Amino acid sequence: MKKIVKLLCVVLSLLTIACCSVACGEKEEYSYWQTQAKQAGESRMVYTAELSFGTSNINLVECWINISNFKAQSTNITVRLSTSTTATPKTIQTSVTSQQVKDSKDGWVKLDFGSEVSCKIAVVEIVDEMRVNEIVFVKADGKLANITFTKGGVKAGSSANLYTKAELEALVEGNLAYSEHYAFNIIDEQDKFPLSKIQISK
Repeated sequence: MKKIVKLLCVVLSLLTIACCSVACGEKEEYSYWQTQAKQAGESRMVYTAELSFGTSNINLVECWINISNFKAQSTNITVRLSTSTTATPKTIQTSVTSQQVKDSKDGWVKLDFGSEVSCKIAVVEIVDEMRVNEIVFVKADGKLANITFTKGGVKAGSSANLYTKAELEALVEGNLAYSEHYAFNIIDEQDKFPLSKIQISK
């Protein structure tokens, strides 16, 4: 009888922990891109990730970014969408506040495009300290776009320290772009995005 009582106590304890985790909105763990609020001389460092959607233009309507450990009260996150590296990009700059991230419960914040955009390339730029856990782009058909990481690093003034994934992994401390958590981490867990957040008619 005592064994049965002990077993029931263990089961009830586990259920209590599980319920508490759900009720408290426990967040998922991500690999992430760590950005900072830093200066390089007189220029503010711009943490940059260059992403590709493939060889053909695709039509995008939404972008969602997952953020945590956001240190500033507010910041501007910039996404530049273009059809080639030489084409003039469409620049989407979204003001994001720490309260907005907190209110989201799960860290997902929408970067509003305003209208459908045709592109092959996306460049994400951030100038404040945060963890960028993941970013997803939604196509006009309501499905997530396939993304590959091209280059990442930092820009400061007219200089750019941007590297491929292999080059980033080989960097050593002292390089402006050195980090323990690089930009290529923001596209490796696309399945964690709740598709129910998509706001277009599919």
